[in-house]
Amino acid sequence: MKKARYESLNGLRTIACIGIVLMHIRSNIYYKLGNDIVNNIIQGFTDFVYLFMILSAFGMCCGYYNKVKNNEMDLEVFYQRRFQKVLPFFALLLIINVIYEHTSSSLIEAFSEFTLMFGFIQKDIKVLGVAWFLGIIFIFYFIFPYFVYLFSNKKRAWSTTLIAIAMNLVGAFYFHIDRTNFFYSFLYFCVGGLIYLYKDDLIKLVSKHRIITILLVFLSIFMYYGLGNLKTILFIRVIPLCVLLIAYAITFNSKMLNNNFTQIIGGGGLVWIFI
Repeated sequence: MKKARYESLNGLRTIACIGIVLMHIRSNIYYKLGNDIVNNIIQGFTDFVYLFMILSAFGMCCGYYNKVKNNEMDLEVFYQRRFQKVLPFFALLLIINVIYEHTSSSLIEAFSEFTLMFGFIQKDIKVLGVAWFLGIIFIFYFIFPYFVYLFSNKKRAWSTTLIAIAMNLVGAFYFHIDRTNFFYSFLYFCVGGLIYLYKDDLIKLVSKHRIITILLVFLSIFMYYGLGNLKTILFIRVIPLCVLLIAYAITFNSKMLNNNFTQIIGGGGLVWIFI
């Protein structure tokens, strides 16, 4: 059976990628576009990282969920592909950084990141600090077979997601951790898993109510910025918008989301350079 290809997801990755780049430019160079509202909107683009987490879980499930569940996946090939996709270019960036910094600290931290297991370190790493996202993603790769077990049926998937919500809240309020910690961010991978389990139902629903879905997307955007002070319970603002965007993208093959440009940025691996 031929796997479904959701090409419009490349558009979401491209939008998120550009948004994160704009956010980093604004944060590091500090520019104003003449309007505080516009600058606040750009600052909110930082939360596109959660969209990437959800998309990562959904994409992994599309490719490997059934293979893992049916014990048909070659784990050696699975992990080999993960390393081959990310490590060469990432290692090059680490080498360049070490040469530029030429300090013992940069060498030690670069080694830690080169292992791709630095997501387990409970300390901020300054060498390519924005690579924290890659550390989170690789933890998810490492535990993916266990994730499939947790999501092997809808009842267990919902139980896992409820626990993940509790983990997120405990992480925020008690441990004072944030998105750079997998314990806190696990919830967003669970959302990606739920979207995969309910993808057929979502496609049927959205295909019948396209205009309503678009209106709900805009409503979710207003809700995201309208609840801006609710930072400690971020998922209330982020998840509805991400789910609606992904539901729309997997339902319709939109030219706006699926074109040569978005295929290069969102589908060609370049997205990893910017996040």
